[in-house]
Amino acid sequence: MKIIYFPKTPSSPCDIDKKSTIDNYTQSSDSVDTPPQYSLVVSTGSSEALRNNLEAKIIGLWKKVWLGLYEIDVNEHRLHASRLEALYLGTGMTGYMGRLRVLKNPDYVGVNNGIASLKIFDGLSITTLQSVLEILRAYESEIDNLERLYAILRRNQRGLRESTWNVPTETLRRQYLTIAEPMERRIKQYDIRMDVLNHEMRDEVMSMGDCISQPKGQLVLEKNFPGY
Repeated sequence: MKIIYFPKTPSSPCDIDKKSTIDNYTQSSDSVDTPPQYSLVVSTGSSEALRNNLEAKIIGLWKKVWLGLYEIDVNEHRLHASRLEALYLGTGMTGYMGRLRVLKNPDYVGVNNGIASLKIFDGLSITTLQSVLEILRAYESEIDNLERLYAILRRNQRGLRESTWNVPTETLRRQYLTIAEPMERRIKQYDIRMDVLNHEMRDEVMSMGDCISQPKGQLVLEKNFPGY
């Protein structure tokens, strides 16, 4: 069994940038409410087998994150952000603090759109794929926090004939924001690191050959939801 420590020594020129990406991600995250750290990957087969295994994990974890943080139903494009806002207002609280703007449905056209812009290309280095998985795991850690926010809001909904005017909501607001505000800061940091990595992946692909022979890649969104 081969133990691969991550980040590892770059196996291609583009991997140098990838190591820098994750180092910066880790250092920056330390000042943003300390998201979880992952540093060890275990390999039991060839490089190609490990690459295929990592790609499968990325596709599956991406789907979990997308449905857990962004879209509740891809058929209707119903968003967690919209449901959260409705529940927030349903407690009698006012304003826009319940929106969690980082959970808005990202436009997957372009590169600077977080996980919505994530593409898988043939031939990406193992280090690159490990970098992607690292960031997706950070997003995944926020799903439980979103469920905690739902729980707070659902147990404090006002009844049909209960007035929402002059409702004493300050304690509830503090309880909600204690979770929501650092969560939003962390996800914003994940989005930034994902955007950088999206560009670096495309730079790596460009180094593989001319524009005709370069792998074209496919959005992970389309791998999970064909025809989206």
